[in-house]
Amino acid sequence: MLCLIKGATFSPFTFKRWTRSAFAAFMSLSRVVRIGVLGLGCSIILQPALAQKGSDTVAVVESVREMELEEVVVSAGRVPVVQSELMRVVQVISRAEIERSVNAGIPSLLQNVRGVDVRTRGPKGIQSDIGIRGGTFDQTLILLNGINISDPQTGHHKLNLPVDLQSVERIEVLSGPGARIFGPNAFNGAINIITREPGEPQFRASLTAGEYGYFVGGVSGGFATGNVGHHLSISRSGSGGYIPNTDFRNMHLFYRANHRGE
Repeated sequence: MLCLIKGATFSPFTFKRWTRSAFAAFMSLSRVVRIGVLGLGCSIILQPALAQKGSDTVAVVESVREMELEEVVVSAGRVPVVQSELMRVVQVISRAEIERSVNAGIPSLLQNVRGVDVRTRGPKGIQSDIGIRGGTFDQTLILLNGINISDPQTGHHKLNLPVDLQSVERIEVLSGPGARIFGPNAFNGAINIITREPGEPQFRASLTAGEYGYFVGGVSGGFATGNVGHHLSISRSGSGGYIPNTDFRNMHLFYRANHRGE
């Protein structure tokens, strides 16, 4: 910093080189002191100006704090829309696709649906977690014929279904916020499993066996008694496991009935 003082004269000086004598540092002591006095004098002269500048800054800050803004009210109105006209993204797994599938359960069948993530903790869908569009298992709703069957305590048991593929007519996977119409937990989507209509005359039986004691067997059928239609299915699967902690036992029992008016 260069400071000019009225009535003062200064003579510039330079150091060309230091001598090798032992008292060379003491010879420059007076010059060092003069430079220090010069800097102190400049600080004393400029302090009133800096103080004035600081007071101006404080005044500006205080004036800004005293400003009051007008209140702004932001509001939005709802536009009534018919529920059937809302846009939704629905993927349907038809009965024909289920019959062509070689999968042994609903969890493994849902793994082929776009945007659906199934995480299993055992073979053949034993204790599976399911998520839609990157959501967690607690943000997905499971419906059976439009009825919420999700466990309210934990989302780890949502695919512990009482029905197997023999009794399923189709599976609807609803993604996005449109699934909120089914319940409060359908943040990312809902899966609606629709079973066969009771009363349809049918009978199915299947049996599969493999290594390590693996087996899958089931029977399902539909019939009518008067004005009441019935559908019943029972299946059982299990395995001894090819390594420890891979054995499982699973059983499904499902019954559905409806009354047909005359």
